[in-house]
Amino acid sequence: DFSEVGGGAAIRPYWGHYLGAGVACVAFFVDADARERHAEVAEVLAGLRETLAKRAPRAALLLVGTTTGDAAQTNREDLRRALGLAADASDPISFVSLAGPTCRAS
Repeated sequence: DFSEVGGGAAIRPYWGHYLGAGVACVAFFVDADARERHAEVAEVLAGLRETLAKRAPRAALLLVGTTTGDAAQTNREDLRRALGLAADASDPISFVSLAGPTCRAS
């Protein structure tokens, strides 16, 4: 089963309705290059993690950072730091970077 739930502010209050014990994975997409929104994204991500802990505690959380691939833009460590995630990757979130036609997982 796969469901896509938008990330806009108007739909976020309804996320909990889609998250239950049967959810195996939630993919959270972030525009890594939109640094001006990282603080907002960090708050939203923290709320999502709290909701997952209550409603779908076994669900994996996949953080997908999208980027243009420009070397001067945000890298994985910058995004982790901006979102309040452990720099040593001890945080139990998987991170995938989508840059142009390639996909790198780490």
